[in-house]
Amino acid sequence: MMKLGEEYTKLVGNLQDNRTISGSTVGLQWLYSGSTVALQWLYSGSTVALQWLYSGSTVALQWVYSGSTVGLQWV
Repeated sequence: MMKLGEEYTKLVGNLQDNRTISGSTVGLQWLYSGSTVALQWLYSGSTVALQWLYSGSTVALQWVYSGSTVGLQWV
């Protein structure tokens, strides 16, 4: 099974939209690379992230809040 965080880290940098609001970072990142599509919503302060990844036949949804990870994957 693919680890969403690792896969997404490799892809970051293709296309990003990051905003800074009151000293906190709010970002929406959309990625398309080959057969991999990823969407990440990030709020950095207490670190809240929602990641969605589609790659080939793998679809993954990951919710991260302060180091806690809930993952849902279809293979």
